[in-house]
Amino acid sequence: MELLRTVSSDDKNLYKDYFSKVDEVLNYFKNAEASNDYMHNLKILLSEKYVEYKHIGYVVSAYNSMIRAKGRETEKIKTKQFEYKSRKESQYVGNVGEKAEFELEYNRSLAFSNDYSYYGGVTYMHFFYDNNDNVFVWSTSKELNLEQGEKITLVGTIKQHKEYRDTKQTVITRCKIKWV
Repeated sequence: MELLRTVSSDDKNLYKDYFSKVDEVLNYFKNAEASNDYMHNLKILLSEKYVEYKHIGYVVSAYNSMIRAKGRETEKIKTKQFEYKSRKESQYVGNVGEKAEFELEYNRSLAFSNDYSYYGGVTYMHFFYDNNDNVFVWSTSKELNLEQGEKITLVGTIKQHKEYRDTKQTVITRCKIKWV
């Protein structure tokens, strides 16, 4: 905080906010686990008193990295809360290879980038529940602009029955939406 002595009194509050953010970043990376090379390099650079000009990009990226990491931690907590909601135990629905119509309630979507998707390299994994709290998963390149809890009817083929984190899921494919 030596620098604050040279700053005019009007700007001191502004700089205090900046320095508090710098302290937050330094403390975060001091205590964070170096899970990859990038994090390892940041931890080393942020522990130094001085940084070479060629490493400024790393140092500047530390704040956004901290924000993203905290967001992922928050998302993990939300996901755990979602997974342990009081619902009945999910069961498999139908037979693999069978085409059927399902009345479902939209829950959430996850997006993954890849090299194979026709529409911009993104695959969406959409999660639904039926009236008996059975979990359905539809992976597609279509983004669905649905609200959580919105009811739709899907016509599709049962691709497989799988279990993920002790939850039975019915995976469906080649779906068409019929709005309820």
